[in-house]
Amino acid sequence: MSLGTSLTLLTLPLALPLALGACGNDNNLNKSEARRAFAEVMTLSQSVSAEAQGGSVSSLVSSVAGTATCVGGGSVDYQGSIDDGGPTTMDLGLDFSGCTGPGGVAVDGSLDYNTTVGTAGDFAFTMLGSVQFSGAISGNCDFDLSLSLAGGVYTAQGDLCGSGFSYP
Repeated sequence: MSLGTSLTLLTLPLALPLALGACGNDNNLNKSEARRAFAEVMTLSQSVSAEAQGGSVSSLVSSVAGTATCVGGGSVDYQGSIDDGGPTTMDLGLDFSGCTGPGGVAVDGSLDYNTTVGTAGDFAFTMLGSVQFSGAISGNCDFDLSLSLAGGVYTAQGDLCGSGFSYP
């Protein structure tokens, strides 16, 4: 499974905290801005993951590092590893520097991801970091998320943009 596919699979479960209104309390973004900012971060992250992987992983375990240019300007330095030797495991650090997405939101700051996707569709995902937004949205957002799907049971907990959440 590709790194891009892994991040794409996580887009829907990551939307749950947003739908529950988890964003926009203490980190100076309102809920609408936080949802838009989160969508920008996920779009940029998926784009960077595809570039980091170079289209496909050539061996079971790969180290990745480099700099990706963002569609609207700026860049993202990335570093990490991908292990596709069973359940796919991905560790990726992203350092955004004025990285602007198609929505006109520039992102600065750092996020660290850890993802494990099993062959049966089970997954575990963590995201930790802090980003600042400028352009179409101005503000900041801290991410401390832990999500999983195991045996058909979805759980989510953490803090997103200043609001704690837990599901179920």
